[in-house]
Parts: sequence; structure tokens; C-alpha cells
Amino acid sequence: NEGSLQLAFSGETLVGLVAGVVEQQSAQNRVELGPCRAGRVLEVYVEPSARGRRVGEQLMARMEQLLIERGCDLLKVEVFALNGEAHRFYHRLGFQDWMVDLFKPIGEAGPKRTP
Repeated sequence: NEGSLQLAFSGETLVGLVAGVVEQQSAQNRVELGPCRAGRVLEVYVEPSARGRRVGEQLMARMEQLLIERGCDLLKVEVFALNGEAHRFYHRLGFQDWMVDLFKPIGEAGPKRTP
């Protein structure tokens, strides 16, 4: 996978980052989405002190442009269902919900979900 890490600084202080890759399309993905070249954002982080200053939006715009230059025509990001702030952020940037994984802890060793 082709990957990239984009950093944001305030002066000499690192205040944010975004990591992304160009994915290889699987056969199942071709059935679900049709032929495409997808980029995936793996991580976005903005220091709490820098939030509300559009750092995340600027990082995402840089990553999107880089992935377009690498031939991508689709951008994907994964968000935990309970992370409403991230969900709202990505919706503001034009992302749409596509697939939802549901889970159920089972057995004694199953993961425990806390409200």
C-alpha cells in the first residue's frame, strides 16, 4: 500500500496528523462498490489545545488532495459508532455512512461493552 503521513504544526509544536493509504481493491469490494481506487484515512489526531481551529479539516483536505493525485476516486474512513464527535466531523466534510458492523459480546471471555 502507498501511504502518507501529513503533519500540522503551530510554530514548532506538532498539533495534528493524518495518516492515509491507497488500498488494493479486493474482489468483494469490487462487487460492493464497483471498480474504484480507494484511499483510506487510518488515523486523524488533533491536539486538544488546537481543536476548533480547522486543523483537522486542513489535514483532511491535504490527504484528500494527495490521494486524488495518486489516482484515488473514493476516500474511506472508519469511525466507532459511539464517537459522535468524529461522526459529525466526517459528515461535515461530505462523508456518508456506508456500512455498519454490529457486534454482540458472547461467552465469558467476550469483550464487555461499557455505556
